[in-house]
Amino acid sequence: VPFLIGMTVKDETHSLEIENDERVVDARETGLTCINLSTNTVRLTNETEIVEIIQGCPTPKNQLAMFEKRLDFLRTQSSPLRSFARFVKQGFSRSEIETIESIRRVIRTYLNGLADNIAAHPYGWSQYGKKDESG
Repeated sequence: VPFLIGMTVKDETHSLEIENDERVVDARETGLTCINLSTNTVRLTNETEIVEIIQGCPTPKNQLAMFEKRLDFLRTQSSPLRSFARFVKQGFSRSEIETIESIRRVIRTYLNGLADNIAAHPYGWSQYGKKDESG
């Protein structure tokens, strides 16, 4: 069963002591996920079924594929996406602007997460890809 807890602590040291407490570490094996708002870190549960659910969430690749379909649909309309001259005259529609902004958000979130993980953990990159062992 997935579950979260919340508490306030006096400082970051106390927060880390709680996260590393053997009872908390044990609870992470059975569903506990720790979100530390002071250090902006998340320690996901180690429970296999929950990890599989989390990994099944929409990835940036899937999200971008959906946005690509949306742009293709908008392009079939009388859209400035089809003509630079039309774009200069009328600009993008509200739907086109929202779609492009959503694409930017997905990419920004992905790159920020990648940079944060690389900076915080020696193998942080491994959440974003696989090492090519072939050569």
